[in-house]
Amino acid sequence: MNKQGDDDVRIIDPLMATRIITDLDPYISELELIPIGSDSVDISGIIKMLVSHDKFYLLAGGVVFSMTQNGETSIRVGNLGRGPGEYLMVKDIAFNHEGTELWCLDVTQKILRYEIEKEAYIGSISLGKDIAHAEAIIPLANNSFAIYVPNPLMKDISDENISFYCLRICDYNGKEKSRDLPWYDYNIDAAFSSPVSYSDNGICVLSPESSRPCWVFENGEEKERIMFDFGSKNVPFRYSFRAGGDPMLMLGDLFKEDYYKLVSSVLFVESSIYLRAYGRNSSLWNFYIPNEGIQGIRWQSFGVVTPPKSAIATDHGFLYYEFSDYGEIPLKEERDPLKKYVLKEYGEPPSNKPCLIKVKLDVQ
Repeated sequence: MNKQGDDDVRIIDPLMATRIITDLDPYISELELIPIGSDSVDISGIIKMLVSHDKFYLLAGGVVFSMTQNGETSIRVGNLGRGPGEYLMVKDIAFNHEGTELWCLDVTQKILRYEIEKEAYIGSISLGKDIAHAEAIIPLANNSFAIYVPNPLMKDISDENISFYCLRICDYNGKEKSRDLPWYDYNIDAAFSSPVSYSDNGICVLSPESSRPCWVFENGEEKERIMFDFGSKNVPFRYSFRAGGDPMLMLGDLFKEDYYKLVSSVLFVESSIYLRAYGRNSSLWNFYIPNEGIQGIRWQSFGVVTPPKSAIATDHGFLYYEFSDYGEIPLKEERDPLKKYVLKEYGEPPSNKPCLIKVKLDVQ
């Protein structure tokens, strides 16, 4: 891995770089709906999606699915259990650096490997016993990968003398080679958010959930670090430790306050950057920031009945969103701009089946 210091961090102010909109209609250049699941496979609550040449790989509810890009065929990858090729709950999915295997990070601290072409189980990688609560995989060059571990164990979290590193760099046998990313503050560990995002141009972004820069990797090497700085609305340093004890007990209050937290789903979309962050009262904000000095847009997604809408993948300039439970409230009362556009243009899809929204934005 290439080393970079704090002086090399690129600063982006998402609030200055974007303007608030409530109507997405002028910015949607293309949109398509792709059905999810089948009569025998029900997929919902997707937290991550990977795009291959002809398939989507979806992580939802701790289970992995593959789906043809037209939505006609969906199957589950692997089975639940403790046997070979089986998992209890998958925390993250990734392609290996060569793009030949699908890796699934199980809660039992092992990585299951599946051949992409035939989706057959080919083996597993056991992680070190001291790696607890691993949340994500980052594929790296030179037959290595990194495991992201957000926080120390609770018994160690208040020890200021602890030397803890959030990245564990391993070889393909699972042997640890080095460590990086010193632990700085409590990282929000949320089951509905994946800390590592993949774009279709060989870019992978790690978003530590505390107020730290995001790490950008390209083709298996560290490329740059980006700090999304919300100014006075950044989460204060050590916010979660104000009351002492378990930081998780503070998260309910944190998500109510008017800070921007849990920056995630950082995706490079051609000449733009997409990211999401949660604002006041758990409202989700989508940010779309062009790289050419053009002011971007941001819009708020409300979870009236279903969860807020946020992008889960990108491919060839398109963003993908999960979309489910159409028409549960009248269109005139729908406040999510993207959902409102889809309902207005397409109405309610047959049988109220969930879909993927494939959308290309243009803010020129």
